[in-house]
Amino acid sequence: MNRIRTIAILAAAVAFTLPLAACKDTKTLQENDQLKAQVADLQKQNGEMGNNLETVTAARDALEKQNESLQTEIQGLKSNKKTKKKVSSKRHHRGPATSKASAFWNPVGALELREPDSNSTSQRGGEHYEIV
Repeated sequence: MNRIRTIAILAAAVAFTLPLAACKDTKTLQENDQLKAQVADLQKQNGEMGNNLETVTAARDALEKQNESLQTEIQGLKSNKKTKKKVSSKRHHRGPATSKASAFWNPVGALELREPDSNSTSQRGGEHYEIV
């Protein structure tokens, strides 16, 4: 009898554990399916990120080339700016032809006054005269 009782207990234990094992297996399968869906979504996102990375890298490279060309252009403009001669003021270089005294001095000894054009070189009071 002991044997039959032991066999009956084992059969009952197996009968009770099978549904629990099947339920646990169903939960595991559901979790596994969810994880597979998440992995597929992550792989899709990874592919999109890779494409975005390639686009951004290409744009960065184009901007670097443009930046280099602009830098060389700036350097060229700076070097051209340095090579230009500074135009000196006429004030510091007074010669007989450009001085104010020569405008008033006429080798003949007299000043000539005539009616001005649109641009007069001398103004006195309300009258405008051009010195020749």
